Amino acid sequence: MTEKISNYGIGGLLLYFEYSNNSLKEKLKLLNSIRKSEDNILSGVANALIGDVYLIMSNFKLAFEYYKRALEILPEISKFIKPVIDDLKAKIDPTIDGVFEEIKNYYMKNKEFFAELSNIFNVEELKRLYLISDTDYAKYVSAVYYSKENKEKAKELLDQIKNKDSFQFFEYRYAKLLERSENQEELKKAYEMLLKACEKNNNIGDLGLGKYQYDGFYPFANIDSKDDEIIWVGNISEKHSGLGVISPIRAWKKRNGIIYAYPFPTDEALKIYKKRLNTISGLPKFFVAKNEIIRILNEFEINELSILEDDDELKKYVKDICENEEIDFKEDSKIVVSLEAINTLSSLKGIFSDIQKGIFFYFIPDFNNKDDMLWYFPYFRVFRTKKQIDDVLKANNYNKIKHTVLNKNLRVVIFEK
Repeated sequence: MTEKISNYGIGGLLLYFEYSNNSLKEKLKLLNSIRKSEDNILSGVANALIGDVYLIMSNFKLAFEYYKRALEILPEISKFIKPVIDDLKAKIDPTIDGVFEEIKNYYMKNKEFFAELSNIFNVEELKRLYLISDTDYAKYVSAVYYSKENKEKAKELLDQIKNKDSFQFFEYRYAKLLERSENQEELKKAYEMLLKACEKNNNIGDLGLGKYQYDGFYPFANIDSKDDEIIWVGNISEKHSGLGVISPIRAWKKRNGIIYAYPFPTDEALKIYKKRLNTISGLPKFFVAKNEIIRILNEFEINELSILEDDDELKKYVKDICENEEIDFKEDSKIVVSLEAINTLSSLKGIFSDIQKGIFFYFIPDFNNKDDMLWYFPYFRVFRTKKQIDDVLKANNYNKIKHTVLNKNLRVVIFEK
């Protein structure tokens, strides 16, 4: 048993300590073996847990001694142990809380299980765990491993759990069973449950990056209506990060010819987000590459150009391209390029008055693939289809319109009167 727990590290140790039915004497025997490990984390935590066991047994002298050993071996857990030691110095009281819960929360941050269960048991065993044990934990584990192939069975098991609040990922797991539904009420429920999951466990607000805890405050504009159709719901931090300024819980809704993000981030939130994103590596980024812009400018023999966006960084980006391609960059040119408008503006009204010819780049997800990364990209807050774009352009008297597919998600529309 000692070797098996050691093989699965701190997660295996914490899993054993919380869920083992062994007596305190048996736990002490195993913990004493693990505390001899050369792994400082395993050794330090094992010593701290021995302190907890002796505290429960009212052997305060030994509890104090093992807490001190844990401090010496693993100083990083001192913030959890020192208050307990101070309490023991002040009073001898077996009701003093030990350090297990604090250590568990510290090491298992953002983790649903103590250890990767599928590395210990095969998936079929995990799905049948509820047949072996009637505990909430067994039902929860079985539900998680049923969720991919039998969502109804997974929901049935989750519904049977009595103490739902003891599972920090309960609402998140339940929402995952509903978020690809075609039913509007289930999509609304999924959204609400994802919010509740973040409120219960702030770490769920940044699952991938693990840096920005959910705080519930994300500046947004009110452009939605309760009657708008929901077409996508999810926690975007599974694949990306809102970087503390854009809500991790997002729905994509449809109304009046656009598909928009809800909550709809404010312009200021987008500015802050872009600055933060530029300082972080490893996160997917969607932007129009220079070679794509150059390709279109050369194909349509553009001699001069201005940019729609009032963004110093984007202006410099386009100016550099113009300089290299010997194209005149003129602030007042009637030939206008846009790199973001179609994906960020809730309305395109009023932007065409000075445009004779436009080159507008835009991104669009695969609407048949709900796992397309574009649904998760926090910076985009609007998607428009070819038809939706054409309707706007025709309404503004543009009769020469051409769309070009540049890659899987990137398009460009060239239009003029």
